[in-house]
Amino acid sequence: MTNRHHVNFAAAALPSLLYEAGESVIYTPTGGGSARTITALIERQEAEVSATGRGTQVPIRVQVANDSTSGITTNEVVVNGDTLTLAVRPGETAQALLISAVLETTAAMLTVMCHGSPN
Repeated sequence: MTNRHHVNFAAAALPSLLYEAGESVIYTPTGGGSARTITALIERQEAEVSATGRGTQVPIRVQVANDSTSGITTNEVVVNGDTLTLAVRPGETAQALLISAVLETTAAMLTVMCHGSPN
């Protein structure tokens, strides 16, 4: 359950978390807006068989500031339209990945899901 303390803590802690553990990603809106580089917390999960049964995909949780300048706002994100360009695995070449779901939103943070294929 989210309460006021949780929201306030997340808002206060997010800049430090992004500074210490964040990675640069490129957010590209589908509506023709300008792409921008933002800092994100990336949680790469174990590869799983893709929905088509051909190859594997890596589910990736991405947390960014819920902000139109330093992150992505809840109001602007377009699921299955907007992309985040990032490395599926550390050290790999970055790929543009569709944002496939919005998992959580708070006043401070937006958490989305992407899926990528390892290089």
